[in-house]
Amino acid sequence: MSEERSGGTPRILPRPDFRFSGEVGRTYLESDPPQFPQPVAAPKGAPNIVLLLIDDCGFGQYGTFGGGIPSPTMDKLAAEGLRFTRFHTTA
Repeated sequence: MSEERSGGTPRILPRPDFRFSGEVGRTYLESDPPQFPQPVAAPKGAPNIVLLLIDDCGFGQYGTFGGGIPSPTMDKLAAEGLRFTRFHTTA
């Protein structure tokens, strides 16, 4: 199975190291033209998603989830999008 899908989007991230498969001559004129990998891009119509992962923080610490620590940026992001509140963590 190919590492890339149509449009050059890789199936795995991070991208594997780039390996130039052409011929390298003594000068650039004698070498094959470069074929650099294209940057990863979302397909047309894909939603914008921001996932915030915060370590060593209790669920109710930030104001966004009812805690006492002011978090105006997270409050704004949560008000304009989705807020996932049903999850499980272990020590």
